[in-house]
Amino acid sequence: MLTRPTTHYHLAERVRRLFGTAPCRLQVAALPWRAAGDGVEI
Repeated sequence: MLTRPTTHYHLAERVRRLFGTAPCRLQVAALPWRAAGDGVEI
């Protein structure tokens, strides 16, 4: 079966709308960081 690159995106959007929104994915960069008193310090 031939699919376009956007087919997966549209299918994922339909599933997300059916079951509700999933939590956003968090992309973490490879930077030195540490927890500070008021948040995260980079």
